[in-house]
Amino acid sequence: MRELATARHTDGGRVRDANGRRVSFVHDDPEFGDLLRIVAGETRIAPGLVEKDYWVTHTLWALHHAVLLRLVQGRHVAIQRLRTD
Repeated sequence: MRELATARHTDGGRVRDANGRRVSFVHDDPEFGDLLRIVAGETRIAPGLVEKDYWVTHTLWALHHAVLLRLVQGRHVAIQRLRTD
């Protein structure tokens, strides 16, 4: 994903990067199920496990993104306070 530290949620929870472009996720693609089946076939891993691994990875990314976003916002607030003091 692009520019995680500066990405922000806008317009209904969609993630956007620092330039305002929407960050897209594989699971938003209408062919996501086909992709899971292809990966499962090539790796000989059950499709349910491939999907589970995707969602675990996506959840970890979201948690990481949320922490970075809060850190960046917190740093911005701290800098603003320093400027006004």
